[in-house]
Amino acid sequence: MMTALLFIVMAMLGTIVQTVSGFGFAIIAMMVFPFLTGNVTTAASIAGLFALTNASMNAYTYREHIEWRIVLLPFAAYMVFGTIALECIGKMSNEWMMRLLGVALICAGLYFFFFQSRIKIKPTKKNAFLAGSISGVLGSLFAIAGPPMALYYTMLIENNKYKYLGCINAYFLLTNTYISILRACNGFLGLVEIKCWLVGLIGLVLGRVIGGKLLDKVDGVFIKKIVYAVTIMSGIYYIIFK
Repeated sequence: MMTALLFIVMAMLGTIVQTVSGFGFAIIAMMVFPFLTGNVTTAASIAGLFALTNASMNAYTYREHIEWRIVLLPFAAYMVFGTIALECIGKMSNEWMMRLLGVALICAGLYFFFFQSRIKIKPTKKNAFLAGSISGVLGSLFAIAGPPMALYYTMLIENNKYKYLGCINAYFLLTNTYISILRACNGFLGLVEIKCWLVGLIGLVLGRVIGGKLLDKVDGVFIKKIVYAVTIMSGIYYIIFK
């Protein structure tokens, strides 16, 4: 019962942040889901289903603002490197996956907390492919595909929040659909993961309602700083205690 409640609460919190900022669900989910499942790969598969559900709804909401031409190239890169990364999962122990997850969480938290406003990249096709490649590796291993794409789309789409939200959610819709199918084909996504996802859908719906009401009211910067601080602490915990 407590595990089900935690899935619902984390799905709600992650969806609120995702709705307000365009990404962040997987980061929040992967701070807690591995505790609940005892396995990083299982946690990533469940987080991926939630991310797919969120992206589907958000992409539909902002469908009129989507520019598919800036979505497809990074998606192609994601498919290539996400597939390669998924093939490597079977060769790594859960202990090492926990440690790598800790490193990924710390790096993501440090980047967004201290360096996001300082690092600038040109929105070129080369950088689109690079961002999609990194996103593919992180998304495949840990369901954390958002940070590199958030950086790229922030540079590419300026002063248009709805276009940004439309494009990044369209990207997540494509990538999470692809990687979920791939996980199912490789035995990483089955009935257990689907049951956890179904339980958490209650929180997802609540989070979407709350996030929609907060979109134009809440101080998104403040919320993000809290999330990134907790992300760093979670990463340290995973590295030390595995």
